[in-house]
Amino acid sequence: MKNKIILPLMGIFSILIGCKSEKLPADNEARVLKTFKLQKVKPIIKYYKIGERDIATLQIGEENLPITILLHGSPGSGSDYDDYLKDSTIYQKTRLVAVDRPGYGFSDFGKVETSIIKQADIVMKIIEDLKPNQKINLVGYSFGGPVAARIAAMMPNKVNSMLLLAASIAPGEEKIFGISEWANRKNVKGKIPTQLRMANEEKLSHKSSLEEIEGDLSKIICPVYVLQGDKDNIIYYSNMAFIKDKMKNAKVETFTLKGKGHGFFFSETNLIKEYILKMVK
Repeated sequence: MKNKIILPLMGIFSILIGCKSEKLPADNEARVLKTFKLQKVKPIIKYYKIGERDIATLQIGEENLPITILLHGSPGSGSDYDDYLKDSTIYQKTRLVAVDRPGYGFSDFGKVETSIIKQADIVMKIIEDLKPNQKINLVGYSFGGPVAARIAAMMPNKVNSMLLLAASIAPGEEKIFGISEWANRKNVKGKIPTQLRMANEEKLSHKSSLEEIEGDLSKIICPVYVLQGDKDNIIYYSNMAFIKDKMKNAKVETFTLKGKGHGFFFSETNLIKEYILKMVK
């Protein structure tokens, strides 16, 4: 009962602090200095100019280590992975790269990109810049999951492994709120918090966007780890079976979190850390 109350409040708080209409590099630097002030090793901020997009990342770990790309949900930002970037047992094994997906965090805040294909293309440009000849690992939570899956499908020989956390992969197998269509009206969406507006636009286009990449899922050949709560009322548990069926050329390992909902990402960090370390061995 406690988690059922605390986790939604955490989500609301995260949304409220992200409602600023403009986010500047100086704001990003201030956030990182404050968040990681007690850490001996601090992450670095790196921006990428990709087409007309400015994409922000937070990176930690030696450059010669295997790379792990971290992709957040919606709404959210790369800061959702702060606890992982603080953990030396992880960044001593793999270089962590937390990406602010287009429109979120410090990546052109407010300028949403609803296409999974275009989002994946942007992240692949970052991967190419990081280490062209090195294999990488992918972690995708919620709406970050299909972006990770698209990358794994398009770069099958470069992706070492992938971890999907409550990932929205199956078209139509996620909750659409009754207020969503109303909130997307021209005379309404400009009046709601930016993160909520972007998340709503992503959600309303998500079914068709997932259908565009469904045929590519069979191209994934890396080991895939899937963690899903069986009480998830946002991204339905049926996504797990869909992943196993469609990623038929990958070795898919699943783990069901009994009694857990969509917020296990924030409550089960130790378990998720174990899987990240498992991926990079």
